[in-house]
Amino acid sequence: MLPLRMPARRPNRAVTLRAIPTRQWAGRLGFVFLLTLAVALFALGRANNGTVANFRAGVNDVLVPVVDVVSKPVDAARDVKLWVSEMAGLRAENLALKSQVAQLMQWQSAATELRAENEALRKLIHVVPAGKVSYVAARIVGESGGPYVRSSLINGGLEDGIANEQAVVSAEGLVGRVVDAGKSSSRVLLITDINSRVPVISERSRERSIASGNNSDVLTLDYVESGSRMEPGERLLTSGDGGVFPPGIPVGVISAINGSIVMVQPLTDWNRMEYVSVVSYEF
Repeated sequence: MLPLRMPARRPNRAVTLRAIPTRQWAGRLGFVFLLTLAVALFALGRANNGTVANFRAGVNDVLVPVVDVVSKPVDAARDVKLWVSEMAGLRAENLALKSQVAQLMQWQSAATELRAENEALRKLIHVVPAGKVSYVAARIVGESGGPYVRSSLINGGLEDGIANEQAVVSAEGLVGRVVDAGKSSSRVLLITDINSRVPVISERSRERSIASGNNSDVLTLDYVESGSRMEPGERLLTSGDGGVFPPGIPVGVISAINGSIVMVQPLTDWNRMEYVSVVSYEF
């Protein structure tokens, strides 16, 4: 028996159409919609009638508040970024200014110290007597004990041209004399020491005497002439007698006269004395 043949079937068109993927249809329809919308918007944009203008105005009224609200966070973020950037710049500038101020304060302190030192050294020039004289500036570095009750140490010695028996003066007047000159330092016997004797002459009455120390803050005058005309307030200067102290150096002022006792207040302020001059004088 021969096998039966089934008659050939025509393809169903409806089935073929349904077989087209749904995604392709959606894409085609979307394209057509967007094209139609674009044409419509273009036509509306070209139109000038009142209805279209009102429509555009309404759309703007709706969109502008939305855009304004949406843009506020963006503006705020931009403002914050600018603020942070400005604060960083201000902080760097503040640190730079603080550094400059610190440097200026250091320079000011150094300038003030140099100015005070310069003024102190200039004042020393005015008390150095005229004549064949040279002097060496030195700093007071401390007080010395031992056999000298009233003495000071200076940071100058033989290497600087300082020698024993040279006069020592401050900006105000006579300080004392060198009694122990070392290589780079020296001891100065102050005029208030009990071992100190300074030949003096009164500035007004021109009477000569000896100013003696007694380990106190004042001096006394020895060998005062009888009938002396010296008065309180009169200044005393070195007379140059004895060849130790140059003439004309201020020593002190007569503070009191009790009979034959004449008290003298030294001109030098021991508490504020910082620099001195050691005087080398050729008689």
